Amino acid sequence: QKAESTSGREYLLIYPPTPNMNMPLIDIVDPMTGALLDRLSGYLAPDAMVERLSRFLDSHTWGRMGKAVATGVHSANSFYGSEGNTSQRHSIENEDAALNAAIEASLQEGTLPPEGCVDDDPRRSRSESFASAGDRPVYTDAIRYGQELEFEESLAADREKERKRKAKEEEELLEQARIQSLEDEKQRVLDAKRAALPEEPEKGKPGVAELMLRFPDGSRKQRRFLETHKMQVVFDYMFVEGTDPEAHTVATSFPRRVLDNPEQTLGELGLNGQALNVAPK
Repeated sequence: QKAESTSGREYLLIYPPTPNMNMPLIDIVDPMTGALLDRLSGYLAPDAMVERLSRFLDSHTWGRMGKAVATGVHSANSFYGSEGNTSQRHSIENEDAALNAAIEASLQEGTLPPEGCVDDDPRRSRSESFASAGDRPVYTDAIRYGQELEFEESLAADREKERKRKAKEEEELLEQARIQSLEDEKQRVLDAKRAALPEEPEKGKPGVAELMLRFPDGSRKQRRFLETHKMQVVFDYMFVEGTDPEAHTVATSFPRRVLDNPEQTLGELGLNGQALNVAPK
């Protein structure tokens, strides 16, 4: 058989089918003890199924805790066999009757169910109810064990979702911090260059070079510099105006000459009255 889920695998471990049984299998399990009370093997017509289940219900009564108690010979003969295995069936029925009597007595005394049915340590949480020896819980109820497994799987899935959510939030916060740091650094450099930029000299004074800068967006900026100013001052002015000189070239119109040495002065380059073209690299 294939068991595609944890619950399916656990069920087959607890209630393994015998080789001579045919599919489909229908098991009737005691909800309190996990005992297999009856097993229907192979395909049954609807009328036969109703008759079989009716016989099972007629042959059992139900205790206060919902535990099945056999009242006579029940249909489990088809599972345990009518020959050679009768003592095994009677032994299981006797154990079921004894457990049911103990549960009834505990209810009358106001105490907890007998040891083995539930965890008797109230200080333990659900996740701590698993015994140290393997995955199995301290109680033997197969149905509750399956529910406990589903609970643990759901809890693990929720924890993983929460971990991924927190990791994503932390990643987004780090990215926002990185972007903000870059913006802050750019603003700091801009403020420093704006503060260090020399004042524009008066027009018509000796030693003044007037330049026209044509930017890639089509705008034009005209400004006066001193002939003793270096090209770095022009580059800083471009940066203040919103154009990064490291990503652009500055060149004269005709003849075209690229001005890329920030240490040369405007007087050395003969740039008085020149129009300079600014283009992306």
